[in-house]
Amino acid sequence: MLKCWSSFVEQIHPSEKRVTVFESTFLQSTIEQMRYADLPDSDIQSFVDEVMRICEAFNPCLIYLYENDIAGGLKRICKERGKEFTDWFVDWNANFAYPQNRSLDGFDGLVKCYQDFRRLNKTLIADCGIPTLFIDRLKGDWTTYHHQIMNFLDLPYLELPKESKNYLQQFVGTYKIIEGPPRHEVDSYEIRLENGDLILYNFWNPRSRLLYKSKDIFYIEGVCIEFHFQTAIDSKDIRVTLGGKWEGWFYERVLSRIHNT
Repeated sequence: MLKCWSSFVEQIHPSEKRVTVFESTFLQSTIEQMRYADLPDSDIQSFVDEVMRICEAFNPCLIYLYENDIAGGLKRICKERGKEFTDWFVDWNANFAYPQNRSLDGFDGLVKCYQDFRRLNKTLIADCGIPTLFIDRLKGDWTTYHHQIMNFLDLPYLELPKESKNYLQQFVGTYKIIEGPPRHEVDSYEIRLENGDLILYNFWNPRSRLLYKSKDIFYIEGVCIEFHFQTAIDSKDIRVTLGGKWEGWFYERVLSRIHNT
């Protein structure tokens, strides 16, 4: 993992005026996995120290989203995503060394793992000494959070572009998968137009907003997945190619509907 950090640093120069965002890369995708592997705290601390050494010339900072009530937050997420997700999440958690070595089973075991991870994160953040913005996301006031983040980064706040209802309406409908991995997770989903926004139903989350990026390209709010819409030549309907972490998945609209609320 340290090679990846070093490789990134080698590609840019400290004098470049740019902000690079690593979403979940530092704590969730690395530290959490090291904790799940039940590595000693000293090994995890050494890894963090080395990452800070590699990146120190680039003025690293951290934006830490959290909720004080970890159990309540996990219950809410599981309720929003349904029983299938909850069962998967609990089983996934139980398969790692950390919970297995401590007999942390079921939903209570899941909560205990994340409570332990929170304590470790607090220690690591304090020790690494980089500027950190803590945001309690319980109220879900993302407009305020976005302003706080841009102020923290000393960048101007930019309003999200809004497209016309007629433009957005063309993407509304039900889509089914036509190509993807053998064990794909989403066979079909629906896109509706609600209050001037495209709303995605039953794609991982029960309900998510699609945000405009550029012509015919949207991304799921809070998720690194892009939707690339294009007209299918053979059917003259809309197809979707996924970008980001689900790149290579293709969906085709099978039913066009009008949803205006």
